[in-house]
Amino acid sequence: MHYTLQMLRTLIADHPDRAAPLTRHVEALEKAIDAEPELCLHRVRALFEAVHATIAPQLGIDLSDVIEFPTRNSRIIKAMDFTVSNHPEAEKINGIVGKLLRSINGVAVALAELSNIPNLRHGGSLDWGTLERRHGVMLGGMCDTLVSFLF
Repeated sequence: MHYTLQMLRTLIADHPDRAAPLTRHVEALEKAIDAEPELCLHRVRALFEAVHATIAPQLGIDLSDVIEFPTRNSRIIKAMDFTVSNHPEAEKINGIVGKLLRSINGVAVALAELSNIPNLRHGGSLDWGTLERRHGVMLGGMCDTLVSFLF
């Protein structure tokens, strides 16, 4: 069964001006989930690097002093405004949506940590169990959700 990053595919359809560069990343991650799950973390990192390089300048954020994924993501999330115009609880809404995104960012960090356990992405014995495609699907789903939301 072919894995599809549904929200990113919708984003591509809705923004044809960005379709070509984004499609490359999406197709590479979908192929990795299906055929080479051990490459999923690499594909997810490449996509997030492109996202960070696209979004940060629009928000006036300088990421040149930091390379760690969680820190880069956190800076972008903190700079985003999720207030709802003309709503009496606009600031509360902004805080809660920010909390939601920070939680998703925590999921991304935990999935990256899983990748560093021997035999879940590389290394380890050929006799050890592995998450294989399930780990790739988790990475893909998180990426599909967070990248789509950030854009």
